[in-house]
Amino acid sequence: MTTVLLVLMTIMGVQAMALAAFALVLRRHRERVPARRLAQARRWVPALMDVLMESAAPERLWAKVRVHERAEFVDFLLEYARRVEGRDQALIRLLARPHLSSVAGRLRANSPEARARAVQTLGELDLSGWSDEVVAGLSDPAPVVALTAAATLAREGSIAHLPQVMSRLGRFEGWRPDFLASVLATFGPAGAPGLRGALSDAENPTPMRAAVADALAHLNDAGAAKIAQTVLESTSDPDLGSACLRLLERVGTEEHRPAALAHLNSESFALRLSAARALGRSGGREDHELLRDMILYDPSPWVALNAGRALLEAGGRMALRELAGRDHGRSRVARQALAEAR
Repeated sequence: MTTVLLVLMTIMGVQAMALAAFALVLRRHRERVPARRLAQARRWVPALMDVLMESAAPERLWAKVRVHERAEFVDFLLEYARRVEGRDQALIRLLARPHLSSVAGRLRANSPEARARAVQTLGELDLSGWSDEVVAGLSDPAPVVALTAAATLAREGSIAHLPQVMSRLGRFEGWRPDFLASVLATFGPAGAPGLRGALSDAENPTPMRAAVADALAHLNDAGAAKIAQTVLESTSDPDLGSACLRLLERVGTEEHRPAALAHLNSESFALRLSAARALGRSGGREDHELLRDMILYDPSPWVALNAGRALLEAGGRMALRELAGRDHGRSRVARQALAEAR
């Protein structure tokens, strides 16, 4: 028994020493990485500045990059490319191109984060040369890689790839709709026709259509107002309906007033809130009493506050002031809406 205990204690001691040695090695590695990056920056930054100021040729900078440093050099250039615009950014992208193949190897990494970073780097520094690889990222089994590919294509304004992104939106249903909407809106006004088509297509997943509606709202796309009204007449989904009403809040006109009126008494808190805001844009004096009653009687204080904001936008400042001066539990809501306007 004593012998067994001694053996176990010896094994545990060896394991403890091995763990201590590993921790020491890891610590020294972490200390060396910043030191190496600092040494690289001292070699590369002056040469990069010379190239950007046209006092040196790109070859002077490339000559300072060792073979095993190529991927790190690309990371270094990417940081600078994100800080500048125009001519300087174009020149930095040119400097990166001969070394991007060193980053492409990361597309096969086991880590989804590493693959996502590679897709983003290739897309930002040379989308035209690596578009196939970035588009392939849309089909990566890891959603984070696919969404990074979509965001990169959108950021680079590659409208030709919008249909490919749209065809894969169903993969992103688990992501926050507002984040997905911001990605789609990054394509810019040129992407609006494709987004309108996706919103009107009832075959598309409902969460996807809601994100598309919010993207069109970000773009202030007036051409989508009629589509939003049509969708509101046919959908029973509160999230999609709310997104369409948010779109009408941004671009609706008096013509779209019935779409807002139809949802003022919805059982859905989100629909009532969005309908009130939409009515603020498309409604007029005839709607002041409706919005005033929402302030007074809607069970949700948050809906009441948004009805107050809408009343103000619809030209009902005097009605809001009258309510603010009353002795009523919701008078403070009217006062808050007026204070925000000031």
